[in-house]
Order: sequence, then C-alpha cells, then structure tokens
Amino acid sequence: MTSDRRVKYTEMVLKQTLIALLADKPITKITTTEICALADVNRGTFYSHFTDQYHLLRQIQDDFAADVRQLQAKRQADQLTTTAMLTELAEYFHQQLPLCRVLFTTSGGDDLIAGLIRQAYGEFLDSWRDQGLSSGDVELLYSFISHGAAAVLRHWLLSGSPESPSQVADLIIQVSTRGSASFRR
Repeated sequence: MTSDRRVKYTEMVLKQTLIALLADKPITKITTTEICALADVNRGTFYSHFTDQYHLLRQIQDDFAADVRQLQAKRQADQLTTTAMLTELAEYFHQQLPLCRVLFTTSGGDDLIAGLIRQAYGEFLDSWRDQGLSSGDVELLYSFISHGAAAVLRHWLLSGSPESPSQVADLIIQVSTRGSASFRR
C-alpha cells in the first residue's frame, strides 16, 4: 500500500510540475531533466513512469478526459438536460482553470475540447438523425457545432471567464439550436 501511495504521489508531482512549466513555455522547450529537477525526482524514477514529457502530457490529458467522462456518466445517471451537462462541464473547466489554460493552449488542445464536447452532444446527434438528417449532414452539423462550442469554451477560459458557467452553456445551446438568428432583435 505504501508503494502505491508513493507511485501516486510521484506521478502527481510530475504532472503538477509539467503543468507549471507549460504555463510559461511550450512542451517542445521542456526537457525531462528540467521536470525532474523541479519535481525533485530522479530521472530513473521519471522513466519508470513515463517515456518522455510528451507521454506525461498525454497522461494529463487522458486523466482530464476521464474526469469529464465521469461527469457525462453522472449526467446520464441523473438524466440531466444537455444545458445542465454543459453547465457542469463549464463549471468543472472553471474549477480547473490553470490546468485548462495549459491543456487548451498546448498542441491538441482544440481536439481535446472538441472530443469532450462530442460527448455532451450525443443526444443532439441522435435527435438530428431522428429528424431525418443524413449521416453526412449530421457529421457536418456536429463538426460545426462542436468546434464552435470548443472555441467559445476556450475563449471564455483564456479570457478570464467573465461570464458564469451557466451563461456560457446557455449561449452554446442557444447558438446550437437556433443559430445566429437568436441574437437578432
């Protein structure tokens, strides 16, 4: 049991160190030596957990995505609406702001957000198919909405999150369901 705690602690320290470094510079400028020195972990220990800094970053991204999948499972269990789920997702992103800022500005950040949004849009995809849209049209519509929602969330997080999570979720749902016409007066 003690070794499990040490393993978890070591991985946590390495992840936190990489996140702190990514706040100041890109992954391409970070070395495992630098991570180890700041984390006070020897390189052998680092390599017993990760192959390189990119592997460590992928693990951080995977952990984050797993947390979001848990939110999705909770949504399904609680039978939350899509708006409620997007609000919870935005709240989670806001709570994890330093991590999100790093993850969403690194290589693959847009794909990470779009993948997370796709999970939240499952019921929309089903309803669009039920309305007789072809699979090709559904995929194009998904691409448009998910990438737009990802851009809105990314902008919101990187701009200091002036709106509340529920306001951002409402905006995404409003644009997704009624388009820009919903803003005309």
